[in-house]
Amino acid sequence: TLVKREEDLAAALEYAFSFDPRVVVDEYIAGREVRAACVEEADGTLTVLPKIEYFLTDIRTSAHKLATDQSGKLKSDAIQAAKKDGDRQCPADLSPVLHERINAMVKEAHRVLKCRHYSLYDLRIDADEQPYILEAALFCSFSPLSVIPSMAQHAGREDLKHPNFFHSLLERAAAEKPSRTAVVASGAGALANAPTSDTLAELTRTVSDGNSTKSEPSVGSESA
Repeated sequence: TLVKREEDLAAALEYAFSFDPRVVVDEYIAGREVRAACVEEADGTLTVLPKIEYFLTDIRTSAHKLATDQSGKLKSDAIQAAKKDGDRQCPADLSPVLHERINAMVKEAHRVLKCRHYSLYDLRIDADEQPYILEAALFCSFSPLSVIPSMAQHAGREDLKHPNFFHSLLERAAAEKPSRTAVVASGAGALANAPTSDTLAELTRTVSDGNSTKSEPSVGSESA
């Protein structure tokens, strides 16, 4: 909900709280709205896909997004219905400076959030071409019409076109599985050897010092 008058704030908050006990209130950033995504190459480097710009009067509302039925499931034509002729452009027509700013921002966000394989972001751009990340949308259905495949379609690379990129992610995940299994097995072995309540007493040695007696923690136990 976009609040333009102070007297409408209370009603907007009440509406927001009807969905969840926690809500986010952001300052409205007038300007353009862009969606950007980056994907991990096989060598670990990041590539930013061609960006999408949404042509809006002010903000994207639920009317611009995927429609659901009464049970909360996506309607069969949800993706097609959400796309209107002339409501977006990919690749977005942005200045070289703005491209560089967005590229640097989403790559840094990908690393900081410890994302794997891909990540997707919604941004607002103010009049000074300063981008602001609104949210990280770290999901993708990988249908031919979903956002990342739609962006990748304009990248000029066969390996990023649908379903090639999706298949490459499956192959990477499968290749990573043995090493991840080994790590889990190693951790399980360490857990099996961890002390339990009935063995903790054996980890403390009693040291006599004259008439006093004190406990000295053994290696591996916690001390203040």
